[in-house]
Amino acid sequence: MGDSLGASVSLKAALKYPHTFGNAILHSPLVTDELMDLANKANPALVKIFHVIGSEETEVPTTDNDVANFLEPNLALHQILETRGFEYYFQEFEGKHRWKYWQPFVKEALQFMLDKEQFETEDMTV
Repeated sequence: MGDSLGASVSLKAALKYPHTFGNAILHSPLVTDELMDLANKANPALVKIFHVIGSEETEVPTTDNDVANFLEPNLALHQILETRGFEYYFQEFEGKHRWKYWQPFVKEALQFMLDKEQFETEDMTV
């Protein structure tokens, strides 16, 4: 699970090493050509992905003092993952590139990844 660059690393690990990291929870990843290529080559049967991105993530400050459009590449990644048949959840939410917009998705992401009955039985609250 990760947000921004952490989500990019999570996705890369899942796509390159699905037998070790077969699940990825992505909160607004920085999507690169390398990630798109990996998504096109990975075995969809081995990877489960939860993916959210904000509709206002069109001008995100980056660590190299630049500004990037995160929305457009995430929508392109969404098309690849959906078309290729990954076990996949996607949502575009109203919001920006901030934790306060990602936080409400944590419980839903964990429920998607884990057995819902086990999640509810063990009284895990998020």
